[in-house]
Amino acid sequence: MNRLLLEIFLLLAALAKTCAGGDPPVLMWGLDAPAPDTIFKPVESEMLADFLDPLQENYMIVVYFAQELSPKDFLCEVPESSQKCFKYLSEVFPLNYYSQVRSPQRVVELFAYKDPDWQQLNVSAELQLQLQQAPICEPGLVHAFNFSDTHALRHQNLLAHDQFIASVSEHLKSCPVIQLYTAFDASSQHRERRADDWDQFKKVSPTPKADMDTGDVGIVQEPHNLTVLRADLGLLVYKKIVYAIEVKQGKHVYYRRLYIKLVDNELMVEVLNTSVSQLGFLFTLNTVKGPLQIEIRSTKGDWRVTQFMYQGGVKFQTIDLIFYSKTHSLCCTAITAYSPRGDRITIYDLYMDVITNENQTGTDPNYRPKPCWYCEIFITSGIAQATFTVIILISLLAFGFSMIWDIGKNSAVPVLNRDRDPLEAVR
Repeated sequence: MNRLLLEIFLLLAALAKTCAGGDPPVLMWGLDAPAPDTIFKPVESEMLADFLDPLQENYMIVVYFAQELSPKDFLCEVPESSQKCFKYLSEVFPLNYYSQVRSPQRVVELFAYKDPDWQQLNVSAELQLQLQQAPICEPGLVHAFNFSDTHALRHQNLLAHDQFIASVSEHLKSCPVIQLYTAFDASSQHRERRADDWDQFKKVSPTPKADMDTGDVGIVQEPHNLTVLRADLGLLVYKKIVYAIEVKQGKHVYYRRLYIKLVDNELMVEVLNTSVSQLGFLFTLNTVKGPLQIEIRSTKGDWRVTQFMYQGGVKFQTIDLIFYSKTHSLCCTAITAYSPRGDRITIYDLYMDVITNENQTGTDPNYRPKPCWYCEIFITSGIAQATFTVIILISLLAFGFSMIWDIGKNSAVPVLNRDRDPLEAVR
């Protein structure tokens, strides 16, 4: 019965909003979710549903639906007062923001494999009455509230939304819960403005090309100066770090290149293992999007760069095995590591020195680094394979020409013995 009512409710909501259209924003809190690839394209319903679906087992999910919502509404302030309309939501951390989501009610349909409990409420100041219908903590279930705005002024409705969400959150403060605040539709003014901006954008924007630098995260302009980071156990110098995100559009694939920016100029070097055979170090850089870590291991008396880790521990592997002597420092014009999902990180003009001498420290301004061990590979595996193949083909071609050249020629010319009687063989 609950499932039937849910389907009827979603059908009526979809029919009511078909003519209006629009992709409303979504606020999500209760966990740290991945950021959208771009703010200029809507997040598809399937992508958000696939993210929430495996979390239902351990979390309860509460969804608040307003009738209309736009990104500008989150900047709302109460007239003649400095109070924000979303006082509670502005203090929530971590708060994940998606500027455009395709059909949020479709998201609920996709990941809610258990019967959700839908509550259609009229938002007003009588919060105690509404709290009697607040959901009971039960991980695995989905609860959704449909806010029917009753106030004539927009800011009064938004203020009432925030107060109600704060009351429900207080009621569920000891519960593992993921909460989403969104709407059935974007506001009409926002849709019109977005349509005008899109028409103007299509007139002047070029077709996306490979390795396009959008610069929407991190540093917009390419850095030109070297960055020097010092620690007791190591020294790291680089010019720039580029994070390339793989973006697929149909059959075409291109990369969005972002310059990674550091929060501070501090370098942390940790010892991974104290044994001589498995000694390792972890270089950690504090970036805007989280720590960037470079792992180095001891392998047969040399150092080896094993992997990078970025954005929550995602591992990036280098294609070539990068070794260098323990009596040298690693110097690379560019070193690139790739993740399983296709993204890559490239560090340009890298200089990295591991300090194992107890009498030396990288923070000493008079410390003299070790000589460079360059990581440039002149004979790569591809060049070696191509050279070997060319040698075989040239050898086969030369052998074939030699066989053709010898056609019609006797390899051994008989020599006549003049001392022998030629008629002796016939007798």
